[in-house]
Amino acid sequence: MRSNSIVRSTLAVSFFLVLALSLYGCGDSDDGDGSCDPATNADCICETEGGAFCEDPDDLDCFCFLDDGGAGNNGVNNGATDRASVDVENFTFTPNTITINVGGQVTWTNKDQAQHTVTFDSGGIDELINPGASFTATFDTVGSFTYRDRLNNQPGLRGTVVVQ
Repeated sequence: MRSNSIVRSTLAVSFFLVLALSLYGCGDSDDGDGSCDPATNADCICETEGGAFCEDPDDLDCFCFLDDGGAGNNGVNNGATDRASVDVENFTFTPNTITINVGGQVTWTNKDQAQHTVTFDSGGIDELINPGASFTATFDTVGSFTYRDRLNNQPGLRGTVVVQ
């Protein structure tokens, strides 16, 4: 009986240790000062728990973190690739942040039944994408470019293309 108690205690302690270590890497992070502001750091991504983009890092439902250029970017070189794809589905851009090389291309495919746009905040691109259609853009300038769907003002319909 005593050995079952020790095993349960060891499992419980191990569970909480793993949980604590996994949470240690979560939350706001940027230059070691505990903040991650998308307005000042292009590598900062802010999302809600459901994955929707959020702009206010001080909002309690908004979690900001630094993009490590990892999975979901279809490539290597710190996540940068020459070609990337964004699906527009369920009124969400997926992934909402992608990293490409200079001269790389991004293709948006509308998998919804509604029309969507890819409208860049800096101007230059404002493309209507009908259901089932795709649109491809080439990026020749280094920088971080935010975009949105101007027809459907939904939190998930905002994204960023990082060009390096």
